[in-house]
Amino acid sequence: MINFGTESFRVPNTSAERQKISDIKASILLPAVLPYMGRLGHRLRYVLSDDLGSIIITKKGVIVFDAQMLAEIGVPELAAEVAHLWIHWLMDHANRAMRVDLDEGGNFYASIWNVAADCHCLEGLKDTPLMKHMPDNLTSFGDLNISPQTHAERTYAVLLKEFVERKLKKEGLNASLPDDFSFEDFLNGTGDGPPGKGEPGDGEDESDT
Repeated sequence: MINFGTESFRVPNTSAERQKISDIKASILLPAVLPYMGRLGHRLRYVLSDDLGSIIITKKGVIVFDAQMLAEIGVPELAAEVAHLWIHWLMDHANRAMRVDLDEGGNFYASIWNVAADCHCLEGLKDTPLMKHMPDNLTSFGDLNISPQTHAERTYAVLLKEFVERKLKKEGLNASLPDDFSFEDFLNGTGDGPPGKGEPGDGEDESDT
């Protein structure tokens, strides 16, 4: 998940925390995974939070672990999460999201953007051993009727268009995106959001929209 804000976190302050993070990075840099990303992986900062409940990367390139998750979850699962965050950073998804927001005059939905960006991150990991350790709640191109041969801005536009069309169909021409639109609704394919897991889109040429 991309985090667009800036917060204060603590550095790893025990040998166990530092060793676990080192093992995570080493797992990602194995020859069968992402060996070419060593410079990037060592350039990013790694910090902890005691009440985050997830793993995120900030727009400044800081990877933040929930301290309890770091202690309790295995290295392969954490490495899968971190690898997909590395790709978010490599693709500059946070700054690109800010540009999309400006282009849309502030009518930007970070929840939809995160889904679009995750699709592209998972595409870069689909042939690696880490893919089997990815969380089930991440959406891939295989869950959507959208071609991976595009970029995150186009994927976002297609998903947003599908969302708006569903709202227009249900509520009429004056419908607008709801303030309470949730990331969970999108992933589960429930409510009125764009298609998520288990509910692929109906069109065959949406990637060209």
